[in-house]
Amino acid sequence: MRCRFWLNLSVLVLSLAVIFLFIDRAAAESAKSRILYVDSYNPEYPWSAGIETGIETMLKGHDDVILKVIHMDTKRHTSEEFKKKAALKAKKVIETWQPDVVIASDDNASKYLVAPYFKNADLPFVFCGVNWDASIYGYPFSNVTGMVEVLLTRQMVDQLRALARGDRIGFLAAETFSTHKILTYNRKIMSIAAEDVRFVKTQAEWQSAYLQLQKNCDLLLLTPWYGISDWNKAEMKKFVLNNITVPTGTSYSFMADYSLVCYATDPEEQGEWAADTALEILAGKLPTEIPVATNKRARIILNMPLAKALGITFPLDLVSNAELISARKPRVLFVNSYHRGYAWSDGVEKGLLKALKVNQRPDGSLDCGAGRVELKIVRMNTKLNRSEEFKQQAAKKVKQLIDTWQPDIVVVSDDNACKYLLLPYYKDKTLPFVFCGLNWGETIYGLPYSNTTGMIEVEPVKETYALLRRFARGERLGFIGSNTLTGHKFVHYYEKILGRKFTAGKLVDTFAQWRDEYLKLQKDVDMIYVLPPYGISDWDKHKALALIFAHSRIPSAASSELCAPYVLFGKMGIAEEQGWWSGRTVLKILDGRKPNSIPVTTNHKSRLYLNMKLAKTMGIVFPVSLIEQAVFVDEE
Repeated sequence: MRCRFWLNLSVLVLSLAVIFLFIDRAAAESAKSRILYVDSYNPEYPWSAGIETGIETMLKGHDDVILKVIHMDTKRHTSEEFKKKAALKAKKVIETWQPDVVIASDDNASKYLVAPYFKNADLPFVFCGVNWDASIYGYPFSNVTGMVEVLLTRQMVDQLRALARGDRIGFLAAETFSTHKILTYNRKIMSIAAEDVRFVKTQAEWQSAYLQLQKNCDLLLLTPWYGISDWNKAEMKKFVLNNITVPTGTSYSFMADYSLVCYATDPEEQGEWAADTALEILAGKLPTEIPVATNKRARIILNMPLAKALGITFPLDLVSNAELISARKPRVLFVNSYHRGYAWSDGVEKGLLKALKVNQRPDGSLDCGAGRVELKIVRMNTKLNRSEEFKQQAAKKVKQLIDTWQPDIVVVSDDNACKYLLLPYYKDKTLPFVFCGLNWGETIYGLPYSNTTGMIEVEPVKETYALLRRFARGERLGFIGSNTLTGHKFVHYYEKILGRKFTAGKLVDTFAQWRDEYLKLQKDVDMIYVLPPYGISDWDKHKALALIFAHSRIPSAASSELCAPYVLFGKMGIAEEQGWWSGRTVLKILDGRKPNSIPVTTNHKSRLYLNMKLAKTMGIVFPVSLIEQAVFVDEE
């Protein structure tokens, strides 16, 4: 009884200590000032990411401030209904979290949240990224200040005039609502009058207008190509380089590859100013005491190959403050669905590197010096992390990399890169994709698209099945594998190709399940197809091999070289073929071929693997005709 009393007392004291710790932490948190950042768009959108980076930079070291971020996601969801609901969700966060200051970036946060619900309220707001004119939302309010986003066209035109032979300005744009607004802005706000204006809908129209405008004008302003459905980046870079005759300029960083000079706005400037202003308000300043500002900082990008084509030398002070586009190699991004160390995708990478003449150093970094391209590899790691949420987030991270790095071509290997990246984000877009390692058929994802070609992975199932029947005592066919998307596809296509159903078998999640099923199949069938075990959470290669060598009584086979150690034999596909073909196809596209003009194909090469150690254990002797053409598993 005495021991129990002291035990209960100890538990009570510990519980009270924990409670007081939480109370102290809660009190400390409540004493901190709260800043809420409401982003109109989504975290993967480069502009939004830049603003958030600027905010975080300014708030570093301010341990007395808590930052909370919410995204309205109205760039990807553009309906009025969605925008209004997104604003109501943000309003609810404000009412429950009760921030001290709110930063609202870009137009939709001002239009759907600040103006209708918080005009002249007690809660202070700082807006940023509002395009050109904040008065359209009724600003200024008594509780609001901010930074208006303006194009730096005047600075860019002044620079172009210093390089041009005269003052006649041309304007070339895709036919969209936004580009008409840009023209109006340039004329009314910036007092820049273009003498020749062309709006176009196709790449051919853009090329024709580009050639004509250079005859009629001394300098040319270029706006985003978005809206031109058949825009081909690699083709248009070559066209501009071969045909430029007058200085060209743009206010958009993603047009820098086609323009001599780019003066782009810097999203981090917007975020830094907004966070600094929020800190001033927390220190006691009223929003009305802080004038509405406009951005001043330019991200200057100079296109050196175009300068060379025009015979232009930039002033040293301009070059020292600019980013330079050199005569860089085309950028190729390889998106591996899986992880480094996974034998299949390592083989695909090896073939791709050979085709593109890129060397991989011991530390994993790439040496692109000998090849035509600059290659970057990103691995989604979805073989080790199988949840839907992880796969979707991995794809979003790759999309963000594509948005920022801006590759000329993307190669994607295996199903998950196609399902979670290519299909939802790039179907029939302008960015070319080459897919490979896609199991059995492309139609499950609606492939091919207008911007894709690829190699389907098919396994030499019939040849392997013929070997099984040659050594089996009966016709009962079983299977075993991992419970994954690929595993289910394997079973479906094996049965379709063989024209028969499996007698027995399972796709399993754990090693224990795999062990039990493997032992059961030794009694229930006469031969076994072994599918790749990757995806089984606790797979143990050594335990699996011990089990197989101790209990195998019937012939086993596989059509994937990943399974070679676990089976008696098999005709197996070669991963390097997928990568090699993809690399050669990338070079064809860079030479001007459109992806959809290159037929989708299937792999053709295979190797015969024989497991001599397992054969000896089972008392099986292979004929010389097989041995002469085989690769021995224990010699690989």
